Amino acid sequence: MGDPILVVDDDDSVRAWLRVALEPRDWTVHEASSGPDAVKKVAKVEPAVVVLDHMMPETTGLETAEILRDQGYKGTVVLFSAYLGAGMAAEIRRLNLTPVNKVDHDALFRVIEVGRHRS
Repeated sequence: MGDPILVVDDDDSVRAWLRVALEPRDWTVHEASSGPDAVKKVAKVEPAVVVLDHMMPETTGLETAEILRDQGYKGTVVLFSAYLGAGMAAEIRRLNLTPVNKVDHDALFRVIEVGRHRS
């Protein structure tokens, strides 16, 4: 059984793609389709890494990350989104997130592996 990772995205196909990509890399993939679902699952799963989409209904990735940090989650949080604007930089730093553009899959897998070794 691999290290736990939580993939949070409202798009089923993104979650499925990441599951297929991460399981052979010895990750146990847990999924959430919304920020509130992610907050509940982090408490149960205690993932080494959370991969978090930004543009989701109910709460954004930044809002979800803030809740996770406020509740004490200290692990790696990757903000994996096509919507990474310069105006988000201060909030990303404050919450200690690692931003990765959704088109840069190689960067995502590098950041996830670094997160595995931090936990």
